Amino acid sequence: MLNKIVFSAILISSSAAFAANTNNTVVISDSENVATFTVADKYWAVVATNQVNGMTKMREFYDMGTLGLQQIDYVVNCADQKLAMAGFAVIPTMSAKFDSPNNRSYADLSFYTPVIHHDKNIVDNVCSGRFAVRSAQVAN
Repeated sequence: MLNKIVFSAILISSSAAFAANTNNTVVISDSENVATFTVADKYWAVVATNQVNGMTKMREFYDMGTLGLQQIDYVVNCADQKLAMAGFAVIPTMSAKFDSPNNRSYADLSFYTPVIHHDKNIVDNVCSGRFAVRSAQVAN
């Protein structure tokens, strides 16, 4: 009986620690609800539908043809209208399974006020809810 209680306590504490790490990671994980948007030919984005600590995660993909797929992760702080790059990777093929070893937390990010048009568009679209509106339109 004592073994079962100890085993249960260990299992519960390890899953609680895992959940805390998942919520604190700055890149979109497979377990998160996302909305996907085609922005242009060979360019699309995925935005997490839930905010964590007031931040919204976004991942952009650029199809580079035979060179593979470029993946860029961002975190947007709508309260401050700031942006942080959370990760970057080139995935060699569309069919390749890519597991990012990125275990950075929000405290590791360096937020900046966007200056270039691309970065301003990211903050504007994420913070204005345009992605959420598009998601609702696609669902209807």
